[in-house]
Amino acid sequence: MEDALEFQGKDLTDAVDHACKYFKVPREHLLIEIVRDAKSGIFGVVETRKAAIRAKLSHLAHDTQDKDSHEDLETYPLLGDDQLKSKNFQDFILKILTRLLASIVEEPTLELEVREGKVYVHIECGNDSGLLIGREGQTLIALQY
Repeated sequence: MEDALEFQGKDLTDAVDHACKYFKVPREHLLIEIVRDAKSGIFGVVETRKAAIRAKLSHLAHDTQDKDSHEDLETYPLLGDDQLKSKNFQDFILKILTRLLASIVEEPTLELEVREGKVYVHIECGNDSGLLIGREGQTLIALQY
């Protein structure tokens, strides 16, 4: 893996944790290649070997580490209906969803609606709906929260 850094730990989980701390991102935002798993020798003393991985930021991490996107997220705390219906806010939501969905489906059509203090987004993605829904609805559930 090009431009990846190597991290070691007592096991794979520990090595991944070191990479997450170094890059200051959650696990989902890293591309990880396992170099070797940990190995314990006789009684955990002789010939012990640490786990090693190579890790680098995924394209998701680069998008979310953009300083402007973090500042935008903080400008919309709890909002009233008038603010939710504002053009700037709706454009902001559509921009985020378009970037998020680009890695899942090709050219989704998004329609945004505000009702009773909630924002509803209808996503039309044709034959790619299975990708958006995910196995047992896992992708869709993750997107809702």
